[in-house]
Amino acid sequence: MPAGTVINDSTIVGTGASYSDGVVLQAGGTVANFGTILGTAGYNSLGVAIGGGGGVVTNGASGSSAALIVGSYAGVEAATVVNFGTIASVGTSRQGVFLDDNGTLVNYGTITGGKAVYTRGAISLTNALGG
Repeated sequence: MPAGTVINDSTIVGTGASYSDGVVLQAGGTVANFGTILGTAGYNSLGVAIGGGGGVVTNGASGSSAALIVGSYAGVEAATVVNFGTIASVGTSRQGVFLDDNGTLVNYGTITGGKAVYTRGAISLTNALGG
């Protein structure tokens, strides 16, 4: 299965009863979100999930905090996340960003959740305002 690419300038909403993920790329890939992605209808839903041992999620653009990704289990699960907007989990003990081992997070925006960032291993983290 080849890696995928999603570029969102509008709204994506997962609507399943138990799993309502916004975007899932099982074989890796790239998601660029400049709008809204929601995976919140089911308890274990993800806003964006990229599997396959890699993947890049960019949420928003420098100078704009309008982009939004929200999940009930996790806002984003990927290897690399660059955030200029908001990434959140609405689950009480869930994570805003779930990073793969050796993942990278560059945050110029807001990340919230029961655990804002959760990782399975070593990561690289840059956290700064004003991207």
